[in-house]
Amino acid sequence: MNCYYCDKFHAADDTYAASPATRDLGSDAPRCDKHWRYICAKCGNPSHFIGTSFCTETNRFFCSNCATESEEIDAPTWGWAGHDRHRSPWSGEWEPALDRLEFIGNHSFADDALRTTAASAISGEQMLTRYPSSGGAWRESREFSDDEVQQNWNTNAVRWDEGYDDDGDRNRRYQSDEPMLEALGHVSGLNVLDIGSGNGYLSRKLARAGASLTGVELSDESSASQPNENLSTGSVSNTTIAQRPISVFLATRRWTKPSATTC
Repeated sequence: MNCYYCDKFHAADDTYAASPATRDLGSDAPRCDKHWRYICAKCGNPSHFIGTSFCTETNRFFCSNCATESEEIDAPTWGWAGHDRHRSPWSGEWEPALDRLEFIGNHSFADDALRTTAASAISGEQMLTRYPSSGGAWRESREFSDDEVQQNWNTNAVRWDEGYDDDGDRNRRYQSDEPMLEALGHVSGLNVLDIGSGNGYLSRKLARAGASLTGVELSDESSASQPNENLSTGSVSNTTIAQRPISVFLATRRWTKPSATTC
């Protein structure tokens, strides 16, 4: 699995070599060490690499909160329209944020003399806690009809489809799909039932790998964008599946099926 920011930079520059993710694995934005968080030498707190600068006079990293001044510069950087720069609390000089520094080839990781300094400044955190428990009460559970579920999925279908590419969205690319595909292994020649196939990105991916796909999607807004002759629209509980043995079931919820793989 590649670093999320490496993939973004590669999308802007196809010569950029992506690095494997080593931090925040399991999130929808796993990162490599270079694109992780750096300890500010002024306050001692970790800071996102885009909110961090390197003081070239003192060879120390500092965060935007400790900078004496910050501003945004209009200069294309990795597909973004601009970048930030921060005034060093020690030298008083303007220093670009680390994303810009890497873009212009001056990141300390690219300097043999400074690489050890940069590596030692990387935060030792392995994961980020983004969504702490709120302690709120759960809604009362109830049964939903197929029409209610279809209406809810249709409400979000266009927004979801717009955020998908051939590898799905960020969640699918960096979280759910890699372990699932690894568990499936070689799918060539297998009959796969994709329940809740959405716009069909996963069906198409598995079909390219040689699987024979049948997709079932409740949302007629999502299924309308799925070019799949083996697609059935509606609830899987009311859909007649072609009479052939199914090797793999793919579903949002885990199914229990003898002699079949469920993911």
